[in-house]
Amino acid sequence: MPENKQEPARSASKAPVSTASSLPAVLDLPEAAHLLGVGRTCAYDLVRSGQWPTPVLRLGRLIKIPSAPLLELLGMPPGQDRL
Repeated sequence: MPENKQEPARSASKAPVSTASSLPAVLDLPEAAHLLGVGRTCAYDLVRSGQWPTPVLRLGRLIKIPSAPLLELLGMPPGQDRL
């Protein structure tokens, strides 16, 4: 009987970014949450309650997070190489 090997579930989010200089000017909330090490649902809850630690851009239903303040929060100025 053949083995039923299943591949691990893959996340729908983009691959992690390895350098700060390669980050776009704004990130989707799930991407920003990944950088902070919090889950997607927690991130949306923090934005909804006004407790997200960086500025938030609301464009209609879209929520975008500027990269520069996020990198500063992480102690990495935008010109620094390693994330």
